[in-house]
Amino acid sequence: MRLLLFTTKNHIYANVIVKWIIQQKEYTVVEIIESDRIHPVKNKRDGLLLYIRRSGWYYTVIQMLKIVLYRLLSSIYGILPFARPDSVLYRYELIAPKENIPVREVNNINTDEFRTSLKNKNIDLFVSIYFNQIFQPDLLPVPRKGTINIHPALLPSYQGVSPTFWVLANGEKKTGITIHTIVNKEIDKGAIVAQKEVVIYPEDSEHALYMRCTQTAIPLLRKSLHAMGKGSIQQKRIHQQKSSYYSIPSKQAVDKFIMQGRSFFTLTELIG
Repeated sequence: MRLLLFTTKNHIYANVIVKWIIQQKEYTVVEIIESDRIHPVKNKRDGLLLYIRRSGWYYTVIQMLKIVLYRLLSSIYGILPFARPDSVLYRYELIAPKENIPVREVNNINTDEFRTSLKNKNIDLFVSIYFNQIFQPDLLPVPRKGTINIHPALLPSYQGVSPTFWVLANGEKKTGITIHTIVNKEIDKGAIVAQKEVVIYPEDSEHALYMRCTQTAIPLLRKSLHAMGKGSIQQKRIHQQKSSYYSIPSKQAVDKFIMQGRSFFTLTELIG
């Protein structure tokens, strides 16, 4: 099965899943598409300003610091003689060239130019891995078997942005990982392909929870890809009356997160 992967640039959690997929010999990864956006429909500057206004300086700086630290640490780690591909700091960009997989940064996937570039690639499946752009209807017919997305929450609860933050801010005892289809531009509302619960521990940082959701996703993705390749996938519709949707964290939500005794990450956690 020929896969086109969509992910977000410098995304520490997406890196884990992308590496796993490109190392599976039963699939051909045609290309990896990276988004460098901060917000799905805004440029970098406007996206950053929106986060500052909505979430406050503390949240915005912490999240940007995590990206910068990961980028710096992974760049250093990648050139060390003892670097291991299974390390969280070993980036898929180091593996892709060895597998002859091109990596392309695309600011907007919903253009005629991008769709034209996929015309002769013979793609079976789009796989969205913590991707931060919205697939418009004109793009979705390109892959023969459809499009799936990995979302770190138990859909239909916690649709939308930053679900690992929101479950901690709201004091939830459990969350999960969901693999679902994308059939239109509605966010996180496709049919559920696979899903598993993830327990939230009192000591969890946002990073620890996000990473545990990511690790839980891999066996689910293995089964889902195998089933979709055989055309034997079973889908469960999301009941929207049970759903909840969250957007960019508000300043009040960040305060609530801190009052819950939660942290975003530690340097030790990033190093893995």
